[in-house]
Amino acid sequence: MPSIHRQSAMPTVVTKPAGPRKERVVGFVKGEVTGISRPANIAESWALYDFEMHARACAECRNPYDVHRSGRQLCDEGHRLAQQVAHFLYMKRDGEAYSTEEEDRQVVRVEIQPTYEEARGLLRAIERGIRHRRQFVSMDRSYHIAPRLPLRTKNQKPVQPVQVEQAPALPPRPKGNHEQYEWPASPRQAVINVAKRGSLYESDMEEQRRNFAKYNIEVREPSHRDMREHRHSGYYR
Repeated sequence: MPSIHRQSAMPTVVTKPAGPRKERVVGFVKGEVTGISRPANIAESWALYDFEMHARACAECRNPYDVHRSGRQLCDEGHRLAQQVAHFLYMKRDGEAYSTEEEDRQVVRVEIQPTYEEARGLLRAIERGIRHRRQFVSMDRSYHIAPRLPLRTKNQKPVQPVQVEQAPALPPRPKGNHEQYEWPASPRQAVINVAKRGSLYESDMEEQRRNFAKYNIEVREPSHRDMREHRHSGYYR
């Protein structure tokens, strides 16, 4: 019986020479991330909008960055609106706007609309003024200052203040008879000491008193009848 030779095929693994293995490199941002980014809030948006609309229509405030570089100043209204923007925002040298108040002790980057070119130019001008020590927007408020007094001369004596003594206020007058008030007594007249006048003065006063008691002086006026008679006689003519 013919023998049958069974050929068995073993699975073989074909291996290819492996090339140099590439290592993965995980990159990290240099430095610690300490800032956050957010859109402008309501107060910041209104401040940016007000200055943007004003600068577009004002010839003195248009392109505030060039205004600062040329040494010019904003108008009064533009300067007031710029103060509002600087109260909320500022810009760094990287060209990004940041909030003046931190959140959770982190710097907050504020996203400004790309169409607000005048507002961005204002923040750039403020940042440039800080670097060059040429303040573009003053944050000091204006106060009314009274005119100064003239300088004193060397021989001028200081003016002493005059003290005016006011009399004590009297109590209100009584409205009815059932209420009684104690009114202050009228000022007394000065009493003259007669003893200092001398003996001659005393004798004269004593004589006047005796004569006054001796004579009864009466003052009479002419009657209407006497006046008519004298008038007809021509006495009063």
